[in-house]
Order: sequence, then C-alpha cells, then structure tokens
Amino acid sequence: MSKPEQFTPRQEQGDPFEQQREIFKKHFPDGSIETAALEDIPTAALEAIEGRSRLLVLPENYRPGNFKKLFVVAHAAGDRTFAAQQLKTYSATGDTEELTYLADVDDHEELAGYGEIRLNISNRDPYFKDKPFVGFTRTEAERQKRGFGERRLRLMNALTRMLYDLPLHSDTLMTPEAKRLWEKLAGNSEARKYLEGETVKNERFVFSD
Repeated sequence: MSKPEQFTPRQEQGDPFEQQREIFKKHFPDGSIETAALEDIPTAALEAIEGRSRLLVLPENYRPGNFKKLFVVAHAAGDRTFAAQQLKTYSATGDTEELTYLADVDDHEELAGYGEIRLNISNRDPYFKDKPFVGFTRTEAERQKRGFGERRLRLMNALTRMLYDLPLHSDTLMTPEAKRLWEKLAGNSEARKYLEGETVKNERFVFSD
C-alpha cells in the first residue's frame, strides 16, 4: 500500500475544540489531539477499530464507519493514535455503553497496538457508574517492552478526562502484564489501588486526581 500524503489535522472554524484539547494536553503532555474524519484513518488502524467495533453485533445489524466522534493524537516520536467513539446497546443485557476504540500506527502506518475504553451509561451499579475503564489493551508482539502499553493507559486517561471529566479505571480482571503496568503507575503515585465490590472484594486501580 502506498503511503498517503502528509496528514493534516482538521480544524473547525473558531476552534470550539480548544477547551477539550487543553484538558487532554494537561494529562498527556507528550502528544497533541485533533478531530479527524474516517478517511483520515490508515487502513491498518481502521481494520483494528472496526474489528473491535463489530464484536457482539449481529452481522446484519453492523454498519461500518458508524462512529460518533473521531480523534487523532500525534506523539512526539512521530507515531499516531486514532480513536473512535461509538454507542452500543447489548441485546443480552440491554445495557448501553459508550466505547472508545484506539489504534496506534507507526510512521509507516503499520499497526503498533490497540485498545478500548468502556463507559456504561445505563447501568447504575457502583461497578459501572461514572467509571470509564479499560476494556482491552494490546501492543503488537514485536513492539512490546518499549513503553507503549504504559503510554496507552496514560492516553486513555487523558481521553476520559477530556470526554467525561472522569479518571480512567482498570477492570477487576487483568492480565499479569496489565496489572504490572497499573502497579507501576501506582508506585509513581499516578494511580491508586482500591477494592471493588460489597461481598467479594477485587483489586482495581484508578488514575489519581
């Protein structure tokens, strides 16, 4: 696939996005965020985003490109992260979530990693209420142990602060690798550990204020 022309972030007249941009920058100073359009997203990133988006949706009900908002984050190293928001209602539970799918691409527009933020907006259980959390995060095998997973968590937190004015939480089910990242963030006072649940207590993490 030939490399497209240099990406130019889209600016809206009067730039009403400025306030959100400043909130994002406060929590993720090593990158800058702009709004994007579907045609701006490289093929590898869009395939990863659509792959997560179509999960738990009947094929006949799935509509490609059905995203509420699109963003692109330019990193100091020259790579980029694309993010796409989507509302999804699950037929099994009736719950509605707002999901934000992320896809990292390098300067050759090859996929480097991807992730997902979940915010349940219909279930008022304390586990979900006002708690955007990591639904999924993965770095491609050949790019692991370079700090991308840690960076992705910080970026996710910047997005939840920008979009919801809420910090990012972990899930209670974490891989050993994910738990090590959260433990590292807690050790740096960037996050804190807490117990989730009334009868059964499970460890969970949340970014600090």
